[in-house]
Amino acid sequence: MKIVVCIKQVPDIHASADSEFDREAYHLLNNPNDLNALEEALRLKEQYGGHITCLSMGPRKCEEQLRELLGMGADEAVLLSSPQFAGSDTYATSCILAAGIQKLGSFGIVITGEQSVDGETGQVGPGIAELLGIPHIIGVEKINALHPQSVLIEKADEESRLVVKLPTPALLAVRKSCNTPRIPSIRGRIAAARAEITIWSAEDLPLNSANVGKSGSPTQVLHTVNCEKNHQRVNSTKFFDECNPSEFMEVVSHVLQL
Repeated sequence: MKIVVCIKQVPDIHASADSEFDREAYHLLNNPNDLNALEEALRLKEQYGGHITCLSMGPRKCEEQLRELLGMGADEAVLLSSPQFAGSDTYATSCILAAGIQKLGSFGIVITGEQSVDGETGQVGPGIAELLGIPHIIGVEKINALHPQSVLIEKADEESRLVVKLPTPALLAVRKSCNTPRIPSIRGRIAAARAEITIWSAEDLPLNSANVGKSGSPTQVLHTVNCEKNHQRVNSTKFFDECNPSEFMEVVSHVLQL
């Protein structure tokens, strides 16, 4: 079975903020939760066999981060990189990644992290599934079994633990708590350094150009700020029995100034 793992490269959290994230300007890292997705794929391959393709979208310099994934054990890495993709929001990103998966051909499951550490929207995985017309489930904590026609997973909500059987192909968004990603071996790193990264541009994909990039994004980031960390704790909880906007704003303003 072919397993596709979607991987995002996120800016180093120690980088300073700007009006919008220019990924060419920052040092990039593989999104930590996406490494949980790859680890889950590797465990499935070890148990059931298969072929793992890591699919990512970003600037050409993301090749370096993709080699880390090959070093962990992925079979191939594909980077979707084109100037037309710059400024894509979660919808446009979902369109681009879905087009990349379609170009890869038939597959059994797509695995993603539940969310990235930068945007933290958790929207891209479900967006990809909707565009591909396949079932999906978020919050996956364990993949119990994988068969040619179905996959059995566990997830938990606030009150119960659920066991769910999905027909394949399907998309699974896994939680960070589902596993601990492995560290690439020295042999894996050496092989990854020599491996070829496949790069597809906008012209290589079955895309509607109106749905990609900044102009194709329904949402726009107007400004971002870098919030300074403040470790001073507020040791009391205040409850408001009645709606009192002025009192509420006074308390919130005080907390924000701490």
